[in-house]
Amino acid sequence: MKKLFLLAMMLISLLGVQAQRTYALVCGVSQYDDPTGQCVDLNYPAKGVKMMKNVFQKAGFVTSVLTSRHVTEENVMDRLNAIVQIAQPNDKIIFQFIGHGSTGKIHLYQGLPFYYSKLMSTLSKARTDKVFCIIDACQSGSAIGVAKELKEGHQAFLMACKAEEYTMETSVIASPVFTMSLSKGLRGRADINGDRKVTLMELFRYVHSDLGNRGRSFGIQLHPQLLGNGQLFETVLVELK
Repeated sequence: MKKLFLLAMMLISLLGVQAQRTYALVCGVSQYDDPTGQCVDLNYPAKGVKMMKNVFQKAGFVTSVLTSRHVTEENVMDRLNAIVQIAQPNDKIIFQFIGHGSTGKIHLYQGLPFYYSKLMSTLSKARTDKVFCIIDACQSGSAIGVAKELKEGHQAFLMACKAEEYTMETSVIASPVFTMSLSKGLRGRADINGDRKVTLMELFRYVHSDLGNRGRSFGIQLHPQLLGNGQLFETVLVELK
């Protein structure tokens, strides 16, 4: 499976050698198999993955997804390493995760921790200096613990909430609320200046405002965080068609 995925990525790269590409890996865990029972099942991460896959593919991104039992450390690392190997200096890389999280880490299918430091270390090997991580998980703002390394590197993290906050999903919109806000922003609502482009900073400002309003309607407080190398904040993520 790993070799087939890498071969497919290489073929895509060869077919568009001169083209700037965005490689996106979207992972979401709805059904957990955590023997400790700490990571309970969720309702909508898999739906959120499908939603973001549609958004990214419409934008022309080379998009790969993993859901639930396939979101193991081996599979995530295989996909990330393949993308890191293929991405050229002018390309962009986006990694997104939807599921459980706690201080300094996200939790994969069996509840096992995947630390932000390991994610950063893996992506730092890419030849491109445009690497973006989007995390829809509780306490995701705790990535600020590696903020110094983020500022000195070529990565930016858009996190759903502060280090002490918890994200949520709701049947009202049948989605994780942060991911729903992201999808709306990337489809055009974050394009504040009307130039048909959505930058990372525009997206951050949109989801921060949207979740502030939405959170109050749900009786919660969510404060998305933007961390990392500030030079990346004005990078265009999506050009609207």
